[in-house]
Amino acid sequence: MGLRTVQVGEARLAVAETGEGGRPLLGVHGFTGAKEDFAELAAPLADRGWHVAAPDLRGHGDGEHLAGPDHYHPDAFVEDVLGVAGALGWDEFVLVGHSMGGALAQRIAIDHPGRVNALVLISTFHGPLDIDPALVALGQAIVASGGMEALAAALAARRANDPAALAARARIERVRPGYADHADRKLLRCSPAMWTAMAPRFPEWPDTLEEVRALAVPTLVVVGSEDSTMRPHCERLAAAVPSARLAVIDPAGHSPQIEQPARCIEEIVAFLEGPGGRPPGSTVGQTVRSSSEVGP
Repeated sequence: MGLRTVQVGEARLAVAETGEGGRPLLGVHGFTGAKEDFAELAAPLADRGWHVAAPDLRGHGDGEHLAGPDHYHPDAFVEDVLGVAGALGWDEFVLVGHSMGGALAQRIAIDHPGRVNALVLISTFHGPLDIDPALVALGQAIVASGGMEALAAALAARRANDPAALAARARIERVRPGYADHADRKLLRCSPAMWTAMAPRFPEWPDTLEEVRALAVPTLVVVGSEDSTMRPHCERLAAAVPSARLAVIDPAGHSPQIEQPARCIEEIVAFLEGPGGRPPGSTVGQTVRSSSEVGP
């Protein structure tokens, strides 16, 4: 994938892209994620005629690390995404969001319906997450005292006692050897100000479930079978969005696009192209397919 830097308001953002000149598709990573979270999808989609771009949002990876928590808010991330699309010259695009990126994608599709041709939501949520506020406060204290390195060590110790997390990590290692270490580095490359500003927002995230019932955009919801936190949210989203489809990737945890990339590519390509190979948003109607379906 190539790399460019774009200025979006106060932040300079790094954007990975491949397939330049193809049909526009924008990938949005999750909290403490990075543009590389779409690396497994990018080349196969580019080979099928898609121009895939994925930025590092502010405070993540190679995105600008602005000083102070006031620079980090869901609305600021939404502006990052729209600013990148504008820098690429994209008036309309397919939007693929993972985890927090999927929540941001919902907001964009709701507020800017004419810009989103199709929506792919991967292991995401529509409202508040069931996170113990005491754990959030502990994480903030750890970051304040020891930075992201101390937080990474604390999370690694917690993960060691979580069989599902260990299984997901092992799957990722089989697909992309060394990626688990890269995932650790992604966390270390995050801004402490961003982490401490955003972490408390997830238990209070504004619920979009009623708003998405009015979406007219073709939507695919993808979730790992073992993602116990996000799967209920994804099932409710697929039931709420008119004509949405739910693809449950088994086995997979929170990052099915990395753990089971071939399965995810199969589902996404079938959704985007369908019979005749034309994407949603074209003048030819399309049939959307997935491995399982939840009705509205």
